[in-house]
Amino acid sequence: MNFLYSLTVGQEDTTEFLKLLKQQYPLIMRIVLTEAFDADMAITLINQAKVCRYFDWSTPEVLVQRSIQQGLLLYQKHKNNPVLLQRQQVEALPEGTLRNPSLAQRLVGRFKALRARFRWF
Repeated sequence: MNFLYSLTVGQEDTTEFLKLLKQQYPLIMRIVLTEAFDADMAITLINQAKVCRYFDWSTPEVLVQRSIQQGLLLYQKHKNNPVLLQRQQVEALPEGTLRNPSLAQRLVGRFKALRARFRWF
């Protein structure tokens, strides 16, 4: 499954949310679209939050479409292979270390509500 994001909600950073989401739903494949490319942020999200792809808004649509297709293939491979899925595990965030726990928890709560409502995955 793939989702497209911006890295901010209002003025707040969603990096912790992406880590929590991957922790709770290891099969999820995420593609991040952001206003400006930030190499340090890309490295952090790919290595720590296991983001599938990281692009800025100027990325050609055809490349984003291909990445979505590749993400769906990766999802199927990970779903069918526990060893590959294990590699996608993120390091647990220690209790009390979230910089903005209310935002991360609110977003995860909304995601869970949508998942329950639509039973997507």
